[in-house]
Amino acid sequence: MIMIDDRTVSPSAAGGRSTRADLPGPAPVLASAGDRRSGPRPESTWRSRVPAVMGRFLQLLACTLLLLSVPPLLLPVEIYWASSYLAVFGLSPEPFAFNAVLLFVLGAGLVRRQKAALIATIAFEAPNIVTTVWDLTVAFSSEQFTVDAVLPDLVAGSVAVVVIGVLITSRRAFSAHLQPAAHRTAGVVLAAGLGLAVLAGGVLAQWFPGTLTAARDGWLWAVSASIGLAPLETLLYNGDSQPAWPLPLIVSSISAAALLAALVILLRTARVSRPMTASEELQVRRLLAESRTDDSLAYFATRRDKSVVFSNDRQAAVSFRVVDGIALASGDPIGYESSWMDAARAFVQQSREYGWAPAVLSTTERGARCYERLGLHSTGMGEEAILRTDERSVDALTADPQLSAAVRRVRRAGYRAQMRRQDELTSAELQHLAHLGDLWRGHDVERGFSMALSRFGDASDAGSVIVTAHDAENTVQALLVFVPWNHDGLSLDLMRRSPDAVNGTTEFLISWMIDEAASRQISRVSLNFAMFREILVRGERPGAGRVLRAKRRILLALSNRWQLDSLRRANERYAPEWRRRLLCSDRNVSPGRVWLASARAEGFLGHSILDRRGHRRAFLAQGPLRPDGFVDRVAEIGAPVAAATATVRRRGTHLARAERALAMQAAGVDLYPAAVSRTLRIADLVAGSGSPDSGSIAGRVLRRRDHGGVLFLDLSEDHTVLQVIAAAAQTARYAELRATQPGDILSVTGTVGHSRTGTLSLIATDWQLAAKSLHELPGRDGLVDPETRVRQRHLDLAVNADAARMIRARSHAVRALREGLLEDGYLEVETPILQSVHGGANARPFRTRINAYRTDLTLRIAPELALKRLVVAGFPQVFEIGRNFRNEGADATHNPEFTAVEAYRAYADYTEMRHLAQRLITRMAVAVGGTTLISGPVGGVVDLAGTWPVLKVCDAVSTVTGATVTIKTDRATLESLARDHGIEPRRADDAGHLIERLYEELVEPATTVPTFYIDFPASTSPLTRGHRSVPGLAERWDLVAFGTELGTAYTELADPFEQRSKLTQQSLLAAGGDPEAMEVDESFLTALELGMPPTGGLGLGVDRIVMLLTGATIRESIAFPFVRPAGAGGSAGS
Repeated sequence: MIMIDDRTVSPSAAGGRSTRADLPGPAPVLASAGDRRSGPRPESTWRSRVPAVMGRFLQLLACTLLLLSVPPLLLPVEIYWASSYLAVFGLSPEPFAFNAVLLFVLGAGLVRRQKAALIATIAFEAPNIVTTVWDLTVAFSSEQFTVDAVLPDLVAGSVAVVVIGVLITSRRAFSAHLQPAAHRTAGVVLAAGLGLAVLAGGVLAQWFPGTLTAARDGWLWAVSASIGLAPLETLLYNGDSQPAWPLPLIVSSISAAALLAALVILLRTARVSRPMTASEELQVRRLLAESRTDDSLAYFATRRDKSVVFSNDRQAAVSFRVVDGIALASGDPIGYESSWMDAARAFVQQSREYGWAPAVLSTTERGARCYERLGLHSTGMGEEAILRTDERSVDALTADPQLSAAVRRVRRAGYRAQMRRQDELTSAELQHLAHLGDLWRGHDVERGFSMALSRFGDASDAGSVIVTAHDAENTVQALLVFVPWNHDGLSLDLMRRSPDAVNGTTEFLISWMIDEAASRQISRVSLNFAMFREILVRGERPGAGRVLRAKRRILLALSNRWQLDSLRRANERYAPEWRRRLLCSDRNVSPGRVWLASARAEGFLGHSILDRRGHRRAFLAQGPLRPDGFVDRVAEIGAPVAAATATVRRRGTHLARAERALAMQAAGVDLYPAAVSRTLRIADLVAGSGSPDSGSIAGRVLRRRDHGGVLFLDLSEDHTVLQVIAAAAQTARYAELRATQPGDILSVTGTVGHSRTGTLSLIATDWQLAAKSLHELPGRDGLVDPETRVRQRHLDLAVNADAARMIRARSHAVRALREGLLEDGYLEVETPILQSVHGGANARPFRTRINAYRTDLTLRIAPELALKRLVVAGFPQVFEIGRNFRNEGADATHNPEFTAVEAYRAYADYTEMRHLAQRLITRMAVAVGGTTLISGPVGGVVDLAGTWPVLKVCDAVSTVTGATVTIKTDRATLESLARDHGIEPRRADDAGHLIERLYEELVEPATTVPTFYIDFPASTSPLTRGHRSVPGLAERWDLVAFGTELGTAYTELADPFEQRSKLTQQSLLAAGGDPEAMEVDESFLTALELGMPPTGGLGLGVDRIVMLLTGATIRESIAFPFVRPAGAGGSAGS
């Protein structure tokens, strides 16, 4: 449910539960003010109306008898005497309750067109004809014959003849059959109940005989009272010869209860429909995938508590559920519209065959016309809010001041939103969201039927879209679930919010989702349903009539419970397109009965006694009752559809734009010319760098403002924007220019000038289309969702100046890095990326295979060994800036592929490389920001021009732990320290590894200013020379800033004997299953045996340094960071 302010338009007291079905629902029954039962009236005869007319008449007589069954003390005795005239209908002169129930049952059966009721009514009336003929024969032979004596018999017989004649003539209208299995049980219950009534009546009549004169009369009276039949000679019963007063009521009540129990058994079985099978659901899904529909409720036809009936050609279907004898369908028929009529006819015929009254909830006007032709009548229910995702609709979202204020409030609170397909979430994430949804729903019952799926997280609904709002701590605070609507739309299924969420969270989530939807190729979103909107809107207009205003006042009063008006107003803030929805029902069924069944189906009312068993079956059918492989079959259904739309997707995806582009090409327009005019750069014009007063520019249209005769375009080139002014009187092909869209690339020729407000502009005289865009650009805020930004990086860079600025900053930094090394005498080289031996660093590699040589290869994790071989070869100063690959986790500081620089200098050591690292990073900072001052991620400014601290690793660990730690500290002490600080030692950890783990867990994260940590344990540095003065340590340093390692350097190990020993130890670890251990590289060792001079080596992570200098994340600092493939599970950034 849409909420303007969560305190005022909350779906429940808990504030967190809402589904699309939580609409006001079928509570009040008011026709729309302008509602007319329009459409062609179906062909009808008086015979088709006989069941309803006859049934209602019998039910009226039943109500009369029920009223007359009350004690004589409450009504005048004349009324009871007059009731004896009911004998003309074959009824007892006494108003027994049994007769009332019997007539009501027969009437209900006739209304439902049940053939059993037809037969029972004929059987009920036939004896009147026989007795009338017999009585008339006896009367005519009597000498005391008078008309008054035979008049009651004539009337009773005539009524019976007419009733039987009409029923036989209209017999084809009674098409409903009862289930055979129910007759036997119902008959046993009825016989047992009547036997009990006769037994009780006979016994009680002996004890309280009243005016009965013989014991035999008591038993005859009991039979008559139990089954409602009177002796034939007393058509006008005078009230003599009966037991004491309470006995007739007691006996008839017992028999009536028996009849009612039999009715419950009989109708309960008849009213339960069979839920759709797995094969039927697959057929329904196939129709949804293959046919395009304007009905946003189509996907809800797959609810598993519904039955389904297909057209003869199985190209259309209607899904429904039976509630209280009403067969409730919802929405339009699904499938191809050419077969709708056949499917709807099958639904209506099946309903009448089983005695159900057909009804359709929330159908569109197109669907209503189909049902009207089959005899159903339609009446307005309300209107559906549909949001478009084009630029105009997105702009309309910002027009409402209250909506904009709510969105700003939520953003200031640090909230962000995320949109994912269900199949992109892990099982754990789905379970967590399902738990939150249940928690926020509180004690309210699960609602939904026509506009809810009620199976969140089901694996067969992989195409559902889940939108979540996260607070600053990344806690989920709101949840929206949408089901597919064709292939370019979404339909709201579930909407829930935490009671602790910031007010306006739902508005923020919907606004963000609509803004984001266009970039996801979603063109429309069905949001919510406003009941009786027409009355609420027209009733508040000036000049509204008294009746209309009275209806509106009733609805406003009901809004206190069902939020009719508040929901309507909340929807209107989004400036939606309103689409009318109607209710179709059988003309012979009361609207109240249909609305009552609808309320029970939607969950607003409890289920009736007759329907509870059916409801339990339907509820259980919603569970995981699909066979193994069902989900795979569902996925196969979507595959042909994806293939059919692949052509459009390769052209650009957005169907409307693609169709327009194809139409333009068919008209001879060159959408992608080989060249266009461009004599000026937008950046030069904006900078005012002596550009001429006229010429041609080219750029992408970011925004457009059409004022009819004047068109303003914002063109962007190289992320610099210039306004273009086109006027109908001055610009060639102005009408075609007005048809261009944001995203198109244009070449515009004109003169440089200014607008009335003084904005620098190009006054257009001519133009040319340079490239037609088949995608819409995102809204004013650009792409906000981090996942979308990395998945559609090209789009983010095209519209996000900050993202583009980051790419340029990286380029400047890499250039400064390269120039610094070149100026220092280093030679830039390139070394292989494909390597046959895993080496250069301890990390898990990516593995591949070269088929030409039938050899397994790895992508390099570091160029170190190849660069050292060049040093051996006589190149004293070499470096490489290149891509490295490590098959490890991706997070805020790690990417599977990354850029690093490695530099090696002969006759240097790790101290000289430390000075080189500081010079290079300082130079990069100046290139990026023009200063050596940088900002930390949590505030504060650091000047890189100063002296950077240098600390020994053991000293740093000692400071953090409060205990003295040296390379000579025994392993037991180090293990105790590790456990004290939450670090669990591993069996393979020696003292050196424990010191490094303490450093990584305690020292590195706490470091802020750039700091060199030197002299690491030798056991953790297999390629490093041992410390020249402290045994057990290695001449190695790590550079850390703001908790992130930026680089490392060694005094390289040049001893081939020691290097072979260490690499052999590493290879043994690799053979033992360590995926990060290095292998023995014989080519490197052979080169080392030739002799390598004392050498210092340096490695710096370029990505991390750019992060440090710009304050960006690692993904923002890379042009195209790695993105988890869609459908692989997890988010893009995981």
